[in-house]
Parts: sequence; structure tokens; C-alpha cells
Amino acid sequence: MVIVIAQGLQDVCQQLKHQDYSIQTKGLINNLINGMKDSQNWGSLQKSMTLSRCTFLDPRLKNIPFIHNESMKTSIQNNVVELTANIISLARSETECTLEPEPSTSFQSPATVSDEKSFSISETIDKRVSEVQPAIRTSTARALVKVQRYLEEPILKRNGNPLEWWQEHKYNYLYLSILARKTLCCLGSSVPCERVFSKAGLIITDRPCRLKSKKAEMLLFLNQNS
Repeated sequence: MVIVIAQGLQDVCQQLKHQDYSIQTKGLINNLINGMKDSQNWGSLQKSMTLSRCTFLDPRLKNIPFIHNESMKTSIQNNVVELTANIISLARSETECTLEPEPSTSFQSPATVSDEKSFSISETIDKRVSEVQPAIRTSTARALVKVQRYLEEPILKRNGNPLEWWQEHKYNYLYLSILARKTLCCLGSSVPCERVFSKAGLIITDRPCRLKSKKAEMLLFLNQNS
């Protein structure tokens, strides 16, 4: 939501600029507009790939905030496809390692191996299925299909919960939901982290010198969630 809020503030300031306000109020509005234009941090919000990815994977927004910036829209979509393809490749390699057959320890003579021929009732139908069934798509192709299908889903209402949406649709978008959970947990501000460090400084002092790390972690957790 950081990019959306920033865009909304800029639009509101531009609208206020054309209203009939006092000279002091108009001067304040112009200062806000100029400050947003000149600020390096403010101008780099939309260039942040992390914030853009969070916006793209939010089912309330998707690629709508980038609809007037085709290059940025294409860039963030390619980034999501690439990261999803990496997750698919990793899952596929783990599955292949799990299903890899163990080498046989039984001894068979070369004559026995070459002379044996197995017959199966389902051999004919198996051949036909293998001919009709399409080849396994690459990880990138699978990721691209899932991302495109996600974009075609209806937009979630603004008061909806993105994490609940991904929980409900995780079976339809298994690997994309993994990326969404990793991405949407990113904080838009470092203030919560700084608060935790401040509380840790109050708990971990020179007096309780025998306080173990596990107990300190539990105390911090209780303090933060009480």
C-alpha cells in the first residue's frame, strides 16, 4: 500500500492546489508538492522492486498502480514470474531427489537380464497416453501461466485481507502463494523493529547477566504480544 498511498497524496495535493484557499494555505500546498518532487526517497518509492512486488501480489491492487507505466508493469511482472519459477524449480528438484530409485543390490547375470522380456496388459494404453499427454512445461512457462491467471482473478475489496485471500487460494496458486507470503510480510517502516530493539535493551542489561537467550526471546515475545 506504500506506493498507492504515495500516489494518492500526490494526486490530492495537485487537486488542492487548484482550490480557492488563502495565500498561506496555497504556499503550504506548494511546499508539500515541491518537497515530494525533490525528495529522493519519495521519488524512488515506485522504483523499489520490493515495494512494487508487494503491490503486485496484493489482490486488492495487482498491477493497477502501474497501469500508466508500461515498462514498470512489465518489469515487476517479469520479476514475479522469475521468482515463482525459481520456487517451482526448487520444488521439482526436491521431488526428483525424493523419487530417485535406489540401486539394486541383487545379482543378476547378463544373460538373464538380456533374455527377460516383460509383458503388461496396460502397455498399449500407456503408450497412447504418453503420445497424447503434452510434455512437461518449463518452470518459467508454468509460472507465467499462474501469474496471468492470478491477474484475471476479480479484484479483492479494499477492506479485504490479502493474506486470507492467499490462504483461500493457495491450492490454485501453490507456488505463487509461497512467494506472496514471503513478500507481504515485509514491513513498510522500520519503526516496529526499532521498538523491539528498544524493549530488548530494557530487558537485556548488566544486572541479569545469567539470562539465557531463549528466555530473553520469550520475554520479548510476551512483552510484544501482551
